[in-house]
Amino acid sequence: MAEREELADILRGRGLRVTPQRLAILKYLDGNTDHPTAEDVYAAVKEQHPAMSLNTVYKTLEAFEEADLVWRFGAGQKQKSHYDPNTTPHPHFVCDQCGHVDDLPADCDTVQREAEDLLQTDGEMLRVEICVVGVCDNCTDRA
Repeated sequence: MAEREELADILRGRGLRVTPQRLAILKYLDGNTDHPTAEDVYAAVKEQHPAMSLNTVYKTLEAFEEADLVWRFGAGQKQKSHYDPNTTPHPHFVCDQCGHVDDLPADCDTVQREAEDLLQTDGEMLRVEICVVGVCDNCTDRA
């Protein structure tokens, strides 16, 4: 986990102002593999910063997304957006029942190459998002 000054340098390097709230959120996300929702982030940092609002968390995550510090992705029709500090293209598995998210070990290289070939003359690829939606073992066992 990065130290406070390293986190501040990351923010500055992305052109973001350093605030206690942004540092707390970035510290929580640093190395986090849980794919939290904004509400999860808020619950984790509000104890440290009781005056922080959920709106501040949403705005901070939006700024982090624009600065390529997090990757926001939808998690099925029933679920909220999740945030992943690993911005390297990689696929996810999302449980449509409980919303649990896992990284899949596969890579997105083939899809990315095919999309780049397709878009050479017709457009610009922004990112590769592959999300497999299904029902996890825990939810299957409960049924």
